[in-house]
Amino acid sequence: MNIKAIKVGEMENMCYLVWDKDKNAILIDCSWEAEKIEKEIKNMALDLKAIFLTHGHFDHTNACKYFSGKVADIYMDKKDEFLLCDKIKFSDISTLDSIKIGEMEINIIHTPGHSPGSTCYLIDGRLFSGDTIFIGSCGRVDLPGSNPEDMKKSLVKISKLPIETIIYTGHFYEGYETNLASELENNSCLKMTEL
Repeated sequence: MNIKAIKVGEMENMCYLVWDKDKNAILIDCSWEAEKIEKEIKNMALDLKAIFLTHGHFDHTNACKYFSGKVADIYMDKKDEFLLCDKIKFSDISTLDSIKIGEMEINIIHTPGHSPGSTCYLIDGRLFSGDTIFIGSCGRVDLPGSNPEDMKKSLVKISKLPIETIIYTGHFYEGYETNLASELENNSCLKMTEL
């Protein structure tokens, strides 16, 4: 599995291209600068099969309209549909545990808290966390649809993943790549789950 991290927009959003040896690719989050993302796809001769959204906030979804006619599927938890600024056609993943694309098994981890439909994607030991967890912190829980108690439960769920799990976050806050071992030791939000 290969990963290309792309930083876009004024809110330092992170999008991720993930692909297998046959160049079957997915895009995790689709926020700003659609042309920049598309250029990366073309430069690497990837076959973009699907977009996976970690949640419905505009800064993670507003380039979906650009890609909607160019990709077979856009996946998102239906509970976040009310957050979408643009009406886009998507497949609901709220009852799914995994999806296979090419050789990639995309495990779906439902992590409400930042939003009702927040979702993390675990692929080959790598967790794409959106705004659920950041380096040293977690996503906001004071927005429409946010829920602090749900966030705590979601962080407990993440804390039980294998210790070597690599985490890729939804924004470049103190960086974008970390690992669960480091976060269990240093992230005050994950430490709260021990209570």
